[in-house]
Amino acid sequence: MATNRRIALYRESIENALRQHRTLALRSEQHQHFHDLFADNKQLHLLRAPDWQVIFGRRGTGKTFLLGMLHEEVMGDLQTDRILSAMFTAQDFIASPVGREIDDKERALGYFQQFIELLAQRIVAIVDNVLGEATLLETLTGSRRRAVDQIQTLAIEILDLSRVGNPVAAWCDIKKQQTRKKSKTKGASGKAVVQASLSAKGPALAFSAHSDAQATLTSDELHVSEVDEAIVPRFASIRERLMELLKTLQVSRLNILIDEWSTLDPTAAQSIQAQFAELLKRTFGGTAMISVKIATNRYQTRFDNRGGGTAYTGLEMGADIFEATDLDNALRDTQELTRFCTQLLYRRLLYCESGLEVFDPRREGIPDEQFLLSIFRDTRAFAELVKGAEGNPRAFLQVFNNLAAGYKWSVRNLWCPARVQECVHTISVEERQPTLEFHSEANQLLLTSVMPVVTATGSRLFVIKRTNRAAFANAFDELLEKRLVHEYPRAQLPAKVRTHFEAFLVSYGIWLDWQRPFDRKELAVEKCFDTAKGFKGSLLERLTIDVSLVNRSHITCARCHAQFPQNARSFVVRGLCPECFEPAEESAKVSGF
Repeated sequence: MATNRRIALYRESIENALRQHRTLALRSEQHQHFHDLFADNKQLHLLRAPDWQVIFGRRGTGKTFLLGMLHEEVMGDLQTDRILSAMFTAQDFIASPVGREIDDKERALGYFQQFIELLAQRIVAIVDNVLGEATLLETLTGSRRRAVDQIQTLAIEILDLSRVGNPVAAWCDIKKQQTRKKSKTKGASGKAVVQASLSAKGPALAFSAHSDAQATLTSDELHVSEVDEAIVPRFASIRERLMELLKTLQVSRLNILIDEWSTLDPTAAQSIQAQFAELLKRTFGGTAMISVKIATNRYQTRFDNRGGGTAYTGLEMGADIFEATDLDNALRDTQELTRFCTQLLYRRLLYCESGLEVFDPRREGIPDEQFLLSIFRDTRAFAELVKGAEGNPRAFLQVFNNLAAGYKWSVRNLWCPARVQECVHTISVEERQPTLEFHSEANQLLLTSVMPVVTATGSRLFVIKRTNRAAFANAFDELLEKRLVHEYPRAQLPAKVRTHFEAFLVSYGIWLDWQRPFDRKELAVEKCFDTAKGFKGSLLERLTIDVSLVNRSHITCARCHAQFPQNARSFVVRGLCPECFEPAEESAKVSGF
């Protein structure tokens, strides 16, 4: 009887946690409780190095959470380690110029100036926390007040050096105007007004004359306008002032954390990201006192202009900045992934209902196996949930929330594997697959080349010849970015196979959708690479997709990478790309296989 009452008590706590969890934000920046909800996937310690680093990962893999945890950890130990952290999202740097077209370099400069302004404001805002409580001696001697005044002065100088204005100085013409009086001269048959404008291109005169009964020539006023069109921040001076400011604060290192880097240019087709990276390097590079950490999506990122045919610009991977981790591939091992998802789920439900701490008597942050068996019918049901999320924490939580809603936030009937699969399938069909444009090359590749192979073999894995892979680089990047397919680790491919092929896995949700009519189990990947009898007639040959089935008689915009049919109305009427509305004949190419 006591055991039944105990189970009932657990059930009540779990159901209460499920009801509260449905209102807990999926995006970590919405709730800011990084430490309370953090599940350690052995990545955080990699970011403690002073190097400039980048975190790669698609949407929902935990990039923001990782940066947020680093920020909280550094600021929590500020008085001990004397390391300062400033966290930004690149969306904060976006400011739109009005009234004229600007090039990528000028736009990047405007974004960078916004960033410098925010950086100075953040540092000044936390001066009291950095300096700590003033001692009696500091109060009596006034040293604390002098330090604060010096910090504010340095911050103002940094802003001035970056030429921040309203609007942003990079998009403004700085004009100086003078007025001089001239005497009137009689004897002319008309009245003329003479105006002169002096610009960067040299003086220009404009005359206007009309008849006058008094026949007087009047040189009324001379307006001289001086226009400065090449405003550039003084990078070395900004670095010097910032380092002086850090020394005044007695800070050993400043961590600049930039999230959502790709929002600077989501297409990565222009040079804005590379130009912004160059400004970062020129301003903050060359000193151990400043470390930059960037979180971004690999498939929307361009740190440099390599291959652009111009002077090298930006950050070079492996030299200026290093890959700290790739969250898309951080948890390949099934056992490790299951452990991480268990900890993630427990931490979030524990945040909603403190009574669930009974499942972690040792306070290690990892619950005992009874926690999962209090929700799921067996471990296979939870394994299906983990498999459906494919290592993406946000997808895992999304499927879990949908499951909870389907069960009306109750665990009276434990959750079964079939319902988990149904939920994974529904989310894939309703939310993921429609993200592809119907006429896009990526959609054609998925439906005409990949789908026949997957349905015929019963395997999520498919391969493409490396000679064909480059021709469909943009299509594969879109499929990977939208988590419709996943890269199969090259290291796990047999040497003979990876020499000529690249391998991918269709997402579990899509595979369930395609396999439901056949009702068969997934073929083990290990059996797919048996080429002992040669390539012809082998399973590997059957897994190779035929890219010739893709109809490539469409236009690919080189500016935004959108694919559209030649009969698109904007292209037919004005020759414009229907996505970015740039002249398609100038920025696009018509391709055929």
